[in-house]
Amino acid sequence: MERISVDGDFRNRFEPLESLGAGAVGLVYRGRDHATGRTVAIKFLTRTGDPSLLLRFVQEGRILARLRHPNLVQVIEMDVSASVPYLVTEFVAGGTLRGRMTPDVCMNQTQVLDYIYGILDGIAECHAHGIIHRDLKPENILISEEGVAKVADLGIAKDYARSGPVLTQSVALVGTPRYMSPEQLRLEPVAISSDLYAVGLILYELLAGEHYLHGNTLPDLLRNSQQLDKNRLQRRSPLVSDSLARAVHWALEPSMGRRPASATDLIQALKASVATPGRQTGSPRRSSAWLGIAIVAIVLLATAQALRPWVENRHARICLERGQALLESGDRTGAEALARGALTRHPTDAQLLLFHGLTLSVADRFAEAEIEFREALRQAPGHQEIRVHLIRALVILGKDVEAEGLIRLALHESPEDSQQWVQLGVRSTT
Repeated sequence: MERISVDGDFRNRFEPLESLGAGAVGLVYRGRDHATGRTVAIKFLTRTGDPSLLLRFVQEGRILARLRHPNLVQVIEMDVSASVPYLVTEFVAGGTLRGRMTPDVCMNQTQVLDYIYGILDGIAECHAHGIIHRDLKPENILISEEGVAKVADLGIAKDYARSGPVLTQSVALVGTPRYMSPEQLRLEPVAISSDLYAVGLILYELLAGEHYLHGNTLPDLLRNSQQLDKNRLQRRSPLVSDSLARAVHWALEPSMGRRPASATDLIQALKASVATPGRQTGSPRRSSAWLGIAIVAIVLLATAQALRPWVENRHARICLERGQALLESGDRTGAEALARGALTRHPTDAQLLLFHGLTLSVADRFAEAEIEFREALRQAPGHQEIRVHLIRALVILGKDVEAEGLIRLALHESPEDSQQWVQLGVRSTT
């Protein structure tokens, strides 16, 4: 075992098998517990000369030892071997939540909420024992092979039950800035709601495929954390319902007092948002493979791809480029006005019709968007990208039968793609 010397007592109990890499405080190994035969994770503190790291290491072990919950990584033993402190925990084979995320790709909402419910259940257990995590981020969420989210790395967690209801931090910035609450960035006291803000950041990133807080410096992050843009999430991911967006924004309130009072409150708000999605009105959603195919296809075909320059008219192309820039900057009204004006000059341009429909979709005006998508498809029959956006509008409006008919038509016209579409549909409904 590289650079680690352990005594016989340790080897009688545990067998290090494979190095998993270097962590913040030392080396991490996959190992075996001889007493139980279980695979375990063994963390060795190699930087023993740093008192602050030693304190963090010991604190993580003590905190985890007090907690027993399926959504928290379980500690098995903490001790010292040959002057090297070590911590043995359960081994979570599925990797981190970060490893399951793809930049600029929105994760399936059902999967997102499954992960978030687990994270919230785990930190609710921490909070019930007076523990604030303070460093929640995708890298500190482990996913089991069964898909269960487990909160890990409580090295900088604080026991507010012993320090008072709200812990005053030291002058040092502790945690990962991009996942910090505004009060943490200001080096102010933290509370339960500080962890809930971090969960809101993770939730936003999973749904939108991007970080909520932009900026590369602490002043930029702090400034951006003071502003709550309640339209940005649905601009990035139009399939997010109004009620789900409200629950996300509740967690992301800049003011601590305006956030949920507990993890349980946020769980209830998220579950209520699924039960009453708000913007998605119409007939009840049917969990059919056809509907799953439609939704997954919509997610995969991003707006940017739909705006590929297949328009021959130079003026129309210029309008599209300007409109896309306006839409990306958040000026939906300007983009819509530009598209509407361009259509007076090019009323049969399928790409302009598609773009106008997209600007209407961003504003939740799906009935109007449906009209534009239909006309675009009439001008460019069989065009897959237009068809996908029309299907999306139909699904949101509750016109499932018609959406299924369009998908069947697409499969009939392009049988070579049928297996891929079916696989996507099955994946989305499991």
